[in-house]
Amino acid sequence: MAHALGDTPGPLGLNDGGAPNKDKKTSKTCLISAAKGWDRLAAAAYLVDPINGWAGKRSKGRCARAIRLAINAGRIPTPNNPVSAADYKSYLPKLGFSPVDIESYAPRIGDIAVFPADVSSGHVHGHIEMFTGNGWQSDFVQEGRDRDGKYGRGFFAHQIWTSKPFIIFRMKGAK
Repeated sequence: MAHALGDTPGPLGLNDGGAPNKDKKTSKTCLISAAKGWDRLAAAAYLVDPINGWAGKRSKGRCARAIRLAINAGRIPTPNNPVSAADYKSYLPKLGFSPVDIESYAPRIGDIAVFPADVSSGHVHGHIEMFTGNGWQSDFVQEGRDRDGKYGRGFFAHQIWTSKPFIIFRMKGAK
């Protein structure tokens, strides 16, 4: 993927080359740049393209990696990214994503759902998935129907193992 590197501030106050910005006043500009640079269609296309290896029917235990790489494919760098999916709850806002209101929710391509860790069910790292337009996907294509009927195909799978609240994020200012 080609995009400009150098002194352009990234969403975390870093330039795209990974070096810290010297000017602390750029953080607001960084978030605005992130929203304008976010290509949610490219992010979703990365996940569904079989050549990238995420279009299977079984989990590889790499949901956080799959979503991080999809975010990168959507032109958002992810420096200092967490390993656990559950930790994306605090990381995504640093990239310019914000929680959406679940009560009035309608899925949009590029939305990211983060599920908390649930040790009792064996999901110690939680789960993260992205809405692709055809359903929800992470390191595999999520199957099933969501039990509430409003989140979209494939959302059901991870509602079963946790009663803890999940959060759906969308890029701020994204169209």
